[in-house]
Amino acid sequence: FTVALGLSVRWDEVGRVNDEFFKENLTGVAANITLTQLISPRWIGQFIYSLEYLDGYQASPYRFVPVGSEFTVDADFSVPETHPSQRFRNAFTGRLKENVAEDWYLEQSLRLYFDSWGMAAQTILLQGYWQVSLPVTLRFRYRFHNQSNADFYRESYDTLQEYMSRDREIGTLQSHLLGPQFLYRTEGFWIFDEASFDVKVEYFYINYEDYALLENKEGLLIGSGVHLYY
Repeated sequence: FTVALGLSVRWDEVGRVNDEFFKENLTGVAANITLTQLISPRWIGQFIYSLEYLDGYQASPYRFVPVGSEFTVDADFSVPETHPSQRFRNAFTGRLKENVAEDWYLEQSLRLYFDSWGMAAQTILLQGYWQVSLPVTLRFRYRFHNQSNADFYRESYDTLQEYMSRDREIGTLQSHLLGPQFLYRTEGFWIFDEASFDVKVEYFYINYEDYALLENKEGLLIGSGVHLYY
């Protein structure tokens, strides 16, 4: 049984290109606790709780919210996006890892999220790993995410409100992500003790339920990375 604690602090300054007079600050502190239990030689269980507090400017300096219409061209006027300055974020994650065969293992996790803006979300993650050989691993994952909107978020605003947002990422949405990853790990690479190389191709689909300008989007995420240990 293992207990791990984490703590991080951030200080950000938010600006806007070609606007020397726009300067805002954002500070935050985050903490998490991770409990890991070795259930058997083939099973590992894990529970994670994360808490984050943010204080400061959390809107986008580039987004403006139309008033009186869903679309800017038909709006009576537009105002800068405004979000609450304070936000508490909570997340509970349960994870189970199992060795189903000699070279195969699975990971399943469920994450529950809620915050002081009224948002709630559920994320399911399924990952399968195949140890093809000692240095080569193939991973396939599928992630489903579902969330509700923030209390102040609206598809359109008829009148001015204290908080107004055009950020579709805090609206109601569902997303899917799936695809493979190839990982190669080796010891004694050049002057390094260990090195790993990976490449992945993943498909994503996002459905926005309350964003007038975009109902959904889909695409491919292609990425690669190199990790060197000395």
